[in-house]
Amino acid sequence: MPGAYLSPYASCARCAFDKTFPSCEWHCVDFLRKKIELETRRTSQRSSSSRSRHGGNVVPPPGYLKLLRELADELGALLICDEMITGFGRTGKMFAIEHEIVLPDVLTVGRGSAAASHERCDRA
Repeated sequence: MPGAYLSPYASCARCAFDKTFPSCEWHCVDFLRKKIELETRRTSQRSSSSRSRHGGNVVPPPGYLKLLRELADELGALLICDEMITGFGRTGKMFAIEHEIVLPDVLTVGRGSAAASHERCDRA
């Protein structure tokens, strides 16, 4: 998709940079910062899932979402968190972002909020 820029997710168990947390000193966030600087002229948003859903639920290291919030603020970008898989108590909190007390600019949720997974109750 034109205008979309991808970067590796913060999966410490399978680090794309072959680093070890916390000695990596947030290499993944620095990589993202440099990638945005090199590949874009103006950044409008940064989207992140609170937990990666491709290849399983991957919990980022503590502090990762806070650093993404700081990076978005530094760049004047929106932080968009997708809670379709992790929202509505699935991680022990109402939303996964609450584990780090991060306030995104946009929070997305999926069909679970419309009770699409519940059985119909209009039977006679």
